[in-house]
Amino acid sequence: MLGLLFPIDCVVCGLEGSWVCPECWENNCQRLKRRCFICKKLGENGLCKGCQKFTGLSELICGYSYKNPAIRELIIKAKYANYSNALVFLSQKFLDEAVDAEIDFDVVAYIPSSRNKFRERGFLQTKIIAEKLFRRNASVKILKVRETAAQAGLNKAARRENIKDSFLVKDNLRDKTVVVVDDVVTTGSTLKEAVRCLKMAGAKKVIGVTLAYD
Repeated sequence: MLGLLFPIDCVVCGLEGSWVCPECWENNCQRLKRRCFICKKLGENGLCKGCQKFTGLSELICGYSYKNPAIRELIIKAKYANYSNALVFLSQKFLDEAVDAEIDFDVVAYIPSSRNKFRERGFLQTKIIAEKLFRRNASVKILKVRETAAQAGLNKAARRENIKDSFLVKDNLRDKTVVVVDDVVTTGSTLKEAVRCLKMAGAKKVIGVTLAYD
């Protein structure tokens, strides 16, 4: 019904029918391989040794470059124009191409948004991504206990300070492997704070998954 009322056009070429048509996807949306998704140095499991130590993640699985105009446009439409179905489209592509169904994990968590952002959008983009990718309800709740400024536009040090002590996990995660989902990773500061809280709750291992990397 929504497709009839508000037709979707390819954000690259304008062809009606899909957020990104198959030809534009094939030509424009390639994934980074054998590099750290945060600093772009050579790395294994999506992280170089330095970024693995900084974030506390054992592995980082990312979809596509946020610098790619098509990917950026889809995420912007979801975050700032409330098109949640753009997230569903991109998550499905990621699921088909990148997310290994054999990832060994126990529970799923997602990065929370502020109350103001939730009221504006009416949905949590990270929750949509998590449940689409892993086909289950996210069973671990990361609570946002302090409002923060938007991370966009802040440098690494400012991002780290901005997000510090803003999350809390009350679940008992003793000896569990947790997948934590976000939309975009830039410096890794948000994931670092999430990992800190998850490990304080007992998690033995945390795997990060994001739709995009900046």
